Amino acid sequence: MYYQKLNLSLPNINYADHTSHYLMTYGQKKLLTYYRLNEFATDLVAAILPSSLKPYITCIDYVYSGTTCPVIMPHIDNGVKTNINFYIETADATTSFYEPIADGLPTPISDPNAAYGNIGGKIFPWHTVKSITSFKANPGDCYLLNVSKPHSVIGLAVPNQRRFVTAMFDTLDFLTVLDHFS
Repeated sequence: MYYQKLNLSLPNINYADHTSHYLMTYGQKKLLTYYRLNEFATDLVAAILPSSLKPYITCIDYVYSGTTCPVIMPHIDNGVKTNINFYIETADATTSFYEPIADGLPTPISDPNAAYGNIGGKIFPWHTVKSITSFKANPGDCYLLNVSKPHSVIGLAVPNQRRFVTAMFDTLDFLTVLDHFS
């Protein structure tokens, strides 16, 4: 499986006002910038997830994409297997999933002083993947994503921004996280 829509809603606060520190920026055009949420916001988000998942949450971050680029190429996330994304603004974008037909390249990280280096992240040129499925999130939607599979974001309405809160799991695969919602 690649993704599953979840019936979860974020508590209504301004998450940009509740970041504790900058973590990193990915992509040569600074496509995604990650900020760690402060303890107050992290606790709010963790409280709406199944309690059985809490010991496995790697981190909960606020992600901002203020890019002028309408496409985030197919990629595998860096050091993470599964994400739960709570979409705040979507820029009218579609998230697509792929199966690789050739190996990808290491993911570029714009900031050499980023909190994390590249731990398994890869980017895939279009000719190295086969399209499988996609979804279009709306503001307020929540999706469980298998980010160990190549995925892209297409059709970002420029200059709109894409913002979401993500709960990341680096040790639990997609199906294991999904089982916690049964």
